[in-house]
Amino acid sequence: MGKLQTFIYDDYAALDDGKRYELIDGELIEMAPAPNFPHQESSFNLSGEFYIYHKAHPEVGRFASAPVDVILSPENTLQPDHVFVSASREHLITERGVEGGPDLVVEILSRSTEAVDRGRKAQLYYQHDVLEYWLIDPASRSVELLVRGESAFTLKAKLDESGTIISDLLPGFELLVKRLFER
Repeated sequence: MGKLQTFIYDDYAALDDGKRYELIDGELIEMAPAPNFPHQESSFNLSGEFYIYHKAHPEVGRFASAPVDVILSPENTLQPDHVFVSASREHLITERGVEGGPDLVVEILSRSTEAVDRGRKAQLYYQHDVLEYWLIDPASRSVELLVRGESAFTLKAKLDESGTIISDLLPGFELLVKRLFER
């Protein structure tokens, strides 16, 4: 059996086949078809909340929503649903995307991506100095807030619709979880 081809960012960036990919440990992973509607609603709602917050606090840093390349190494380029890069780390933002770990990464879970989001992607985000990792689950209408621990992310809070997201990275940001799942 032949060895699988190892890809790096330049190979990934040169693709022009109309498909979306992530690059994990040198393996080109085709992304699933477009996310389902509950996923997109949650993403849209979070984008709106981040927009409102950013307009009131532009000094804190910069936000972006998918698709945006997060280039962690030549062999690892991910496309999380949302990222925040603090003002002190804005040097990571380039024409190519975010070159290094953002301060905050948000992934919206689906059946097809949950194992990778909780597994290898979480490890990569941790290895590349992501400080907070939020996992939004439209199916259970909940959010897990993970923070950087000594050797892995640790669970700060698991919130249902009655909870409020509060981030140490975003002074004054408070978001009722139920707002993520509104129609």
